[in-house]
Amino acid sequence: MSITGDLCVFRCGTRCFGLSTAWATEVIEPRPLTAMPGAAADLLGVFNLRGEAVALVAPEHVLAFEAGTAAVSATWIVVGRGDRRFGLAADNVLGVVHLAPWEGPRDPVKSQGAARGEVEKNGSSFTLLDPEALLDEVARLLAEGFRAALAGSPGPAAGSLLEGPNCDGRA
Repeated sequence: MSITGDLCVFRCGTRCFGLSTAWATEVIEPRPLTAMPGAAADLLGVFNLRGEAVALVAPEHVLAFEAGTAAVSATWIVVGRGDRRFGLAADNVLGVVHLAPWEGPRDPVKSQGAARGEVEKNGSSFTLLDPEALLDEVARLLAEGFRAALAGSPGPAAGSLLEGPNCDGRA
């Protein structure tokens, strides 16, 4: 997949990343989060975005880097398309840059999570991210976390909703 065009470049810890603006649709200020009991550490909580509940994920897990010392991220980036969206906590957005087809990553990577290689642009470098792979990685990490949490919990929540009592209380 060739990733070119306008990219939202952001910083998490000491690393910089670039993500297509077709997928990084909004940059928002932090807002109240609702915790999800039993959720994976990757899920920081959910927030309200114009009436829609959107999951906020920790970047160090999905982007595979060591966490910085900041406890609260200053900026959230809404990533996705349609009903497949999530929020990514970032330290700050550095700006939007245009990446021409001939400016692609040096030493492209094909199978290292969402990373597709390093790009140098205007004297700075950042890791280019494949948005579809990033979305798949977030879905995978969150599903694994919920499965692990459910495996340790008793009762009908651990299985199908159809295995519990009927609406009238009968099994």
